[in-house]
Amino acid sequence: MEQENQSILQFSSSACPPALGFIPSGRKTCPEKNRTYTDFLIKQENLNQVILTAFFDANEYTNREELFLGLDRTVGELKNANKDIIIILPYPKPHYDVPSSLARLQHKFGSIDNQLIELKKYYADSKQNIEQIRKIAQKHGVALFDPTVTLCDKESCKLHDNYTPNYYDDNHLSSSATDRIAKDLLHQMTIKSSRLGNEG
Repeated sequence: MEQENQSILQFSSSACPPALGFIPSGRKTCPEKNRTYTDFLIKQENLNQVILTAFFDANEYTNREELFLGLDRTVGELKNANKDIIIILPYPKPHYDVPSSLARLQHKFGSIDNQLIELKKYYADSKQNIEQIRKIAQKHGVALFDPTVTLCDKESCKLHDNYTPNYYDDNHLSSSATDRIAKDLLHQMTIKSSRLGNEG
């Protein structure tokens, strides 16, 4: 980011998606935190771009309708404050511990090359979440970033990149995978900022 003459502020809280008014199971403080974060972002006139992301299929998010209504509120308020918004779409998750699984397979079979997540199955499993996010993005005219562009080819997503795991457990991305996604996301942000600047 320093090379691009940009800086980042991160606001996050475990199992609190950026959804105003939404209360995940067992997370009663989320609405207050999200209100505080959103108000802060709105007041920062020099803060132009906002990236929103969440673990959209988390078990704590039992009321899916309220989750996406809350996300819609957040996007709407930030958009009204003239923020340039990117929502990160869900990424494929294996739902089992990747490093230990790859180690066992390598020890037993001597190869982990065929350990994949089928992209078709991922899209089928995530269809409802993706449709809701796309609907919100279209409503407010905001951009989306799809991590599958980084993690997957046309048919599948590898659990490792040259034998370095892409996940450090059953759903969190590893630092190496996160670095690759960040580079692609920064590229999208830079192009978008350049285009907006030219339009101004």
